[in-house]
Amino acid sequence: MHVYIQQPWENRRPGLNAWFGTELNRNNTWFEESRSWIDYLRRCCFLLQQGNRVADVAYFIGEDTPKMTGVRKPELPAGHDFDYINAEVILERMSVVDNRLVLPHGTNYRILVLPELETMRPELLKKIGRLVQAGATIIGRPPKRSPSLENYPHCDADVRQMAESIWGGQASSPSGERRLGKGRVIWGQDLAVVFEQLGVTTDFQSEAPLRYTHRSAGGQQIYFVANPKPVKVATRATFRVGNRTPELWWPDTGKIERPAVYQRQGDTLSLPIVLGPLRSVFVVFGDRPAAVERIVSVVRGNKTILDATRAPNRSDPSDAASAARVANDLVITMKEDGKVVGDFWQAGIYAFTNAKGQELAIDVTDVPAPITVTGPCQVTFHNPDHTSKKTIFSALTDWTKHADNEIRYFSGKATYRTRFTLPERWVGRQCRLDLGDVHSLVTSTAWRPYD
Repeated sequence: MHVYIQQPWENRRPGLNAWFGTELNRNNTWFEESRSWIDYLRRCCFLLQQGNRVADVAYFIGEDTPKMTGVRKPELPAGHDFDYINAEVILERMSVVDNRLVLPHGTNYRILVLPELETMRPELLKKIGRLVQAGATIIGRPPKRSPSLENYPHCDADVRQMAESIWGGQASSPSGERRLGKGRVIWGQDLAVVFEQLGVTTDFQSEAPLRYTHRSAGGQQIYFVANPKPVKVATRATFRVGNRTPELWWPDTGKIERPAVYQRQGDTLSLPIVLGPLRSVFVVFGDRPAAVERIVSVVRGNKTILDATRAPNRSDPSDAASAARVANDLVITMKEDGKVVGDFWQAGIYAFTNAKGQELAIDVTDVPAPITVTGPCQVTFHNPDHTSKKTIFSALTDWTKHADNEIRYFSGKATYRTRFTLPERWVGRQCRLDLGDVHSLVTSTAWRPYD
């Protein structure tokens, strides 16, 4: 999406459109049904503006122009985040506190990476030298000259002289490091090696390839975790948060859940996460310590279906199938009073183990079998001019393959109506409607008729 264009006419559709981006205006066929999606965006935008970003690395983009972004070299290991920064930020705003590169609003980095360029202005190189003296860790090789003609040719001599004082003339070797004051400069080494030397652990890790960003707001650590694939994912994820209690804030519904299954491991916390196709969740950690009543594993029959006792390791072949131990048919949450509540969608004997090593078994027997909704549907196609066309579908059908051209080429909203019998013992229970593969937007309503 790029713009929202005003649509002044009531009788002209699709109306005024741009030639770029994705259209979003009141003439979209799905616009009247988009409230939940707009609410999802509102919740995401609000939470992603709280506090400060958490990133381990700042990549300096260099001073050559034009310059909109930078390069990540050396490459950033998975599970860490970064920012690109420019010369102005380094010169005017960056300082060092406790060996961290700090900006005035609170964002801080463990490492500053310089690009593989031979140019840097003398005043910027002087500031970098001061940062190293104060305790910063810098990765990169020394510049050789200034990109500016200001004070030329003395500017180039100044650059060479300051580079010699910072790197000590040693940077011609393939790799190495030099300590200067409270900090050091490093060259020719991978970031994973440097992280290990500094004791920087992975901020986020998952068995499945999820995307994330992390913000710190007061006493809360806020992770936005997203499934980039159009398939359901059940995985275990690990967060660098220490001893805290997790909450799942679902931006599509506004619902907050307190998962009961998770485990602490040093300065990290692991928990199972189930995300639908392209779905996302905020994992929020407050100040409360991890509950001693938390569940660390669940076994159904002889199969472990929830396991938070091991950190995820996507690179370990022996652990490759462990994502299967995250059940997508079981939701276990914890109430404020510490009571554990479960939603079971499959019958069986469940054995729970908590963080104290205590075990509890529950026999779940009364789980009704699914009902397949079959039979004809009455379908009403709603035209933009407020007229409609009704037809009967004997089965759910792809419109683009329909024999009727008015349906095959229809673009807009259609209403499906059908009837099915709900068993009496289902009444009052939580039910789930599975629509299968949905390629567009669907809203559904179910009601029970009365005589």
